[in-house]
Amino acid sequence: TAPHGFGDAVTERDWHHLWLSEGFASYLGPLFFELVGDSARFHQIMERNRRVYMASSVVDRPIIDTANTDIPSLLNENNYPKAAWVLHMLRGEIGDSAFFGGLRAYYATYRDSTALSSDFAGVMEQFAGRPLGWFFDQWLLQPGYPKLALTWSYANGQLTIAVTQTQPAAWGDFRVRLPVAVQLENGDTDTLTVSVAAEEQTTYRHALAARPTRLLADPGETLLAETAVTAR
Repeated sequence: TAPHGFGDAVTERDWHHLWLSEGFASYLGPLFFELVGDSARFHQIMERNRRVYMASSVVDRPIIDTANTDIPSLLNENNYPKAAWVLHMLRGEIGDSAFFGGLRAYYATYRDSTALSSDFAGVMEQFAGRPLGWFFDQWLLQPGYPKLALTWSYANGQLTIAVTQTQPAAWGDFRVRLPVAVQLENGDTDTLTVSVAAEEQTTYRHALAARPTRLLADPGETLLAETAVTAR
């Protein structure tokens, strides 16, 4: 179904869950390019979505912003570009099979009807085979996004990465899986996934076959996050 048709066929029961229609339109549109083999165009649009959201005036507000009773003002960057990123990150969290299977089931179940975010989350949990409440809570109910400062060191064949969350305290802490590409002096690249806990700092250690020369955080642009990397 067309992106906008999806949002029309399954629409939100409450305006504060507007992301269920506008977020799908904002993600399924660029996703078309990936599915037809133009992944560069897909990433270009998602990167623009990232920049637009981060520069917006609503980063200090959550997607489900029940304190906002001015309904037209909900047609904002939270419910369009950020919501597109929430869907993209959900896909990355549970994998393509569960994500697309869940989308089809959600659409079939609620077509020509209305739904709330909890309805969508329930379907996706069923297909993922595990609880996802933490994911939906942090991305729909918390404002902002994670700002991650990575500091790394290497000694005795072991890489140590400390990840500190530096976003405003009012945004809360985030739990994410952060891909890290480690460039080694022998010319190889080691790809790691750092499970960043929902707390101020996470420490990760990993044995390497050669000395690292550079670390790249989220090289595939899979997270709505800001990252900074420093060697110690």
